[in-house]
Amino acid sequence: MSMCIKETHYNCGTVKMRLYYSGDKLHRTNGPAEEWFYINSALQHCVWHHNGEIHRMDDPAWESFYVNGALELRAWYQQGKRHRADSPAYEEFYENGTLKHRRWYYHSQLHRFDGPAKEWFNKGGCLVTAEYYFNDECLSEEDYRRCVALHKVLAQTTRDPGVSL
Repeated sequence: MSMCIKETHYNCGTVKMRLYYSGDKLHRTNGPAEEWFYINSALQHCVWHHNGEIHRMDDPAWESFYVNGALELRAWYQQGKRHRADSPAYEEFYENGTLKHRRWYYHSQLHRFDGPAKEWFNKGGCLVTAEYYFNDECLSEEDYRRCVALHKVLAQTTRDPGVSL
């Protein structure tokens, strides 16, 4: 199947967006399939696609940048789902580069086994708010800790390789 590249431009002629298609699906193997630019030609955001789904294996599939080039956000996707096994799958930054917000996703469900799945930070980098999730269910910190402890016991007693943490 042939590759098709579609572009739109600002009135001044600079590229606004560039999309890469294979057939009718966004797809590119050697770079992002979506590229969006500010009017000054600086990269605004890029999104990796595989056969129409947001997807990238080991690096962020979505990155957005402030007009000055500083990283604004990055997100990990696999087969169209927000997913990252051992680290946050979504990170957002202040323009000064400090972490603003992060979330842990496992197969598109808010989930973290070793702490809060949502965290917000102030511009100085201090944690302001945290929310605990287990299998996409928001829990109080106390209920979360009970759930994690029970899950560990079940995983140890069943020794079932299908029981995931």
